[in-house]
Amino acid sequence: MDVLVPLERHHRPQPPAPGGAGGGTPLVFADPAEATDWLTREHANLLALTRHAAEADLPEYAADLPAILWRHLKRRLPAQEALGLGLDALRATRELGSPAREAAALRHLGLVQYQLGDFPQALDLLHRALELQRLTGNRSGEAHVLANLGLTLTRTGRLEEALGHHREALRLARELPEPAVESIALTNLGPTLTRLGRMQEALERHREALEFHRSGGNRLGQAIALNQFGEHQQRLNRPPEALDLYQEALELHRDLGDTFGQAESHTLLGDALLAMDAPESALRHYRAAVEFLPHTGERYNLGRIHVGLARTHLRLGEPDLARKHAGLAAGIHGALGIPEADEARALLAALSE
Repeated sequence: MDVLVPLERHHRPQPPAPGGAGGGTPLVFADPAEATDWLTREHANLLALTRHAAEADLPEYAADLPAILWRHLKRRLPAQEALGLGLDALRATRELGSPAREAAALRHLGLVQYQLGDFPQALDLLHRALELQRLTGNRSGEAHVLANLGLTLTRTGRLEEALGHHREALRLARELPEPAVESIALTNLGPTLTRLGRMQEALERHREALEFHRSGGNRLGQAIALNQFGEHQQRLNRPPEALDLYQEALELHRDLGDTFGQAESHTLLGDALLAMDAPESALRHYRAAVEFLPHTGERYNLGRIHVGLARTHLRLGEPDLARKHAGLAAGIHGALGIPEADEARALLAALSE
């Protein structure tokens, strides 16, 4: 994980160097691709070790293994499974009596609930993490949680509140300085500003975030920023420009073996192609997204896929299939209680007339 996301090195628990009779020589990875390959090969073993640590009453390992791996697990592991690991980790931090570990576990658990679409629970966990970070005087941790709160509030439509959290996270990150949190805050600012209609400021933030990730060699950050920049271009009715950005993001997500990211890029490519009046090509991308996404438990984007499929089948002259997908989208987004539910319901109503 230090090779894959070097900016976050000091946020991860650092194990002692191998030593003694059974120590051996630690593995060294030449580049992120090699590190990704190793994680892919050892994924099942790492999960088994993490579960075993919880069952065998080894709280330090039960707390620290998920904390080290959480970003990898977030992009690869079904959210329901990640939820179990997160709850085990939280119990372990409390058994250890470690507020610093507990704050990290609460934050990670909040992000799992965000992925599952339980935004009230996500906000509650993140606020508890924020309180602990402030109590322990961890300003870096405080900035990290503020950035995550901004992300969650954006998803629920509380945009001005979200913007305040993002800006405070960015201010703290630059004051410390804290490049890992600066990268997250920059990445999250652009989409919030785009949704608020502040397009010029959003453009500046999208470009700044992309340059930040490129200069730091953060390929996952680049992929996320490219998708978000593409959405900004699409809001400006520039689908060809958006298409190029989404395609570049998809290639990066593929190289990283990022299941969640590939689903998101395919969904966005479908949106751009549909806007360019290429419904057959859009359909291929939406179907590819369906192949990648459902097992992750990420419901927001699953709803978006169904909206895209509904619009695509309507364009292809298949109203029954369009109604089916619009109904699924309305059900998912309605259950999440997010602003996009209105769009899905309006689409369903129009198709049902």
